[in-house]
Amino acid sequence: MILFPLGWVAFMALLFFIDQLKSGKTVGAIIAGTILVVSVILMFPLWKWSKRKDHEQEEAKRQGKEPTKSEKLAGEIASNSLGNVFVQVLSLMFFFFAVVAVCNHSVIWFVILFLVGALGECLFLHLLRKIRKLKAQKAEEDLHPTDPVKPRSAEALYKNKGYTYDIARELYCRQHGKAADALTEDDEKAVWDYSFDDFTYLLTWIIEKNFYQPSEEEGPLEEEEAKQIRSLLGKIKRRTMLPSEFLSGSDGYFMEDEIKKKARPFVKEYYESTYPDEVKAFSEEHLKAELYGFPFRWEDYDAFKGRIDEAYQRYLEETGAESKAGK
Repeated sequence: MILFPLGWVAFMALLFFIDQLKSGKTVGAIIAGTILVVSVILMFPLWKWSKRKDHEQEEAKRQGKEPTKSEKLAGEIASNSLGNVFVQVLSLMFFFFAVVAVCNHSVIWFVILFLVGALGECLFLHLLRKIRKLKAQKAEEDLHPTDPVKPRSAEALYKNKGYTYDIARELYCRQHGKAADALTEDDEKAVWDYSFDDFTYLLTWIIEKNFYQPSEEEGPLEEEEAKQIRSLLGKIKRRTMLPSEFLSGSDGYFMEDEIKKKARPFVKEYYESTYPDEVKAFSEEHLKAELYGFPFRWEDYDAFKGRIDEAYQRYLEETGAESKAGK
């Protein structure tokens, strides 16, 4: 938002600078040239600042931090205020140029310069309105504080809100000879598939064995929601949908209560003990790839799932009557 008016100011300053030079008006040319140079110099740091703010917001999203309305508004004001104040100063200069244009009997330049100055004033007034809105929002939040977060009735067995994405992207780019900033939408989808390598085999096994049940973390599901989940499970069982797509649809979360009680102790124990090492060894020995560096393929899952079956069978034999009681 800052760079557009700043670029427009620089462009108008350039035109006025050229006009003043042609007219032989040295003072006007010097002032216009100064504004032009300052505008161009400020564009780069403002652009860097804007990119840093965007990066900070992305990091906050990845860490699961949800800012309040007043925090979001304060962020907008902080990221735009410097540019708006600078444009306000330039607007006053352009109003001055407009007066000079009138004195020189140049109606066209008066209209142009006045409109540019008015644009800057509108941006500055917009900033002031945001500040007033921020004060009102903070007052509202102070009067009606948000309810404390309720404790979860179920813990997340697996949560991956992009924590392994950078590793997967690096491995994907290395394999396909691509630059990170040149990835297409399909490439990004493939990278997300890579990033869930540490859980997709186990998730698929849970679904195929009919050990999956919808989480009731946020209460009983509506009929339409339950129907959608049954449809997704059916696609995975028919192998027309990848388990990574299922995880992407749940923001990389898989809750413990999404596993039926009779299999929940095994899955939790297996996932937290030998499963990660088995997947890593399988990827290195069978796939000749690093973890987070291979796509989910059904033939690979078929080659791996026997290990989960064996681990589950051992668990049933070791627990004996306990496993029967849990059925």
